[in-house]
Amino acid sequence: MAFSLKRPNSNLPRVGVVYAVLFGIIAAIGMILITALTQEYRYKTDTIVVWIAEVALFLLMVICCLSYRKNEISKHYLNTRQAYMMCVYVGLVASVIFSALLLVYVAYIDSGFMQRLISSQEQMVLMNTSLTEVVKVERIQLLHNLKVEHVVMNAFGEIVLVSVMVPLILSLFVRSER
Repeated sequence: MAFSLKRPNSNLPRVGVVYAVLFGIIAAIGMILITALTQEYRYKTDTIVVWIAEVALFLLMVICCLSYRKNEISKHYLNTRQAYMMCVYVGLVASVIFSALLLVYVAYIDSGFMQRLISSQEQMVLMNTSLTEVVKVERIQLLHNLKVEHVVMNAFGEIVLVSVMVPLILSLFVRSER
């Protein structure tokens, strides 16, 4: 076989995108349920339950690639780039759906969410002994300017950032060629 500079077709097939969208929807529903459960027990930023949603997203990224590889390997192979793109699509779909539903929840369903968030953050600022009083006052003033859109965009940005970085590692483990 001769050496060729031609790049092989490594685009994600349409069926791979369908897998990613389906698993992204499942991830968003799971993250919403986990968030609803944490809201039931009042929002606490220092609990491990908040991170369970991120771990669930990672697991669904891996399961998406593995199920694609298992069911579609006879028709399509799964290289590192395709596995990465599939994981990113799962994260993007999950972040868009999660952010939209979080906006609806915070703005219309749970009217006390922002007040609880601000008061819990105030307590954290006041308990921080490494801050001066001036800095504490400035941070508390910034907290009172916090809007629903800030919280939703923060959640969206966090999920997108994690959904772009973590798949770099995950794609190495779930690809079908070595």
